[in-house]
Amino acid sequence: MPLEETSLEALQSRLDDVESKAAAQRLMVAIAYKQGLSKAELTDWYGFPAPTVEEWFEEFESNSIDEIVDEIERFELPGRSVKPLVRQPNRSRLTYLNYEVIQDQGWDIDDDDLFEKASAAHLDSEDYGRIVVERGESILEAVERRGYNWPYACRGGACSNCAVYLKDGEIAMPGQQILPEDAIERGARLTCVGVPVTDHVGIIYNAKYIDFLDELRLPATRFSKSL
Repeated sequence: MPLEETSLEALQSRLDDVESKAAAQRLMVAIAYKQGLSKAELTDWYGFPAPTVEEWFEEFESNSIDEIVDEIERFELPGRSVKPLVRQPNRSRLTYLNYEVIQDQGWDIDDDDLFEKASAAHLDSEDYGRIVVERGESILEAVERRGYNWPYACRGGACSNCAVYLKDGEIAMPGQQILPEDAIERGARLTCVGVPVTDHVGIIYNAKYIDFLDELRLPATRFSKSL
């Protein structure tokens, strides 16, 4: 049930059970709101950006707290089996290209024929190729299943180390906390919480060094899971 119909006791009980930081943050905000704090006060108290708080409350209006928390924990805690909140195709075809190759070749990230150039360049399979992302797994999980070592740090949508640039299709990011709206509009997505919602997706990975993403990058040593 939506937040307005969820009791304070139910929220506090769920907070006792969560393991992920992102899910706990959502619940703490929901509890404080139930206790009488306004959205502006929540922003001041917890230090979350106002647009982030607004986005969370939009989630609270359209989904139950349990659905939101389960979805976050599914991507932040690999191996957790919960009902997906995002509708994914059973399988999505993912075409990928390493951003470092674009720099080395002198190509432009906005070239319409970027993947065609990559295909003709006979690149290593880790730099360019196609894989299948199964329903229920993130893009990062899919590439790791293939044995590839793509960048990441937090695995919970809290930094831009795993950022990619979206060329084709669409990717949902349940639980992402770091990308500002303008970065998303410019094509930034996160693989650690990113799931394809179209049958085909084309991305440029290793995109954390693109100018509008570089300032959001965090040292991997801040996150024990990436060591």
